[in-house]
Amino acid sequence: MSRFSGKCDFCDEIEIFGLDKVLKSEVYVGDSDEPLKLTCLADCVPYYPYVVVTSATSGDRATIRLTSKSWVDIEEDRYGHFASHDYYRKILQEEIQNCSC
Repeated sequence: MSRFSGKCDFCDEIEIFGLDKVLKSEVYVGDSDEPLKLTCLADCVPYYPYVVVTSATSGDRATIRLTSKSWVDIEEDRYGHFASHDYYRKILQEEIQNCSC
């Protein structure tokens, strides 16, 4: 379970398949028909807390579909704001600041 959402999310997907495979893959957010343009780890980090809805792999590529919003945002919309939401957002912001292409 990821430290960015407490769920099996995009960060976990990268750990499972490896960054190289994810960068070669088509990654979609929500109902979008246009895949994300991911060229390096820094491009992936903002999507770490997005939960993987479906993932299919073939050879060195995969097709990955993520939720339309981060799990933290989904939970906050559903149950209201809690201090844990701030915690998850803080560690994500720190990761974004520490990562570059």
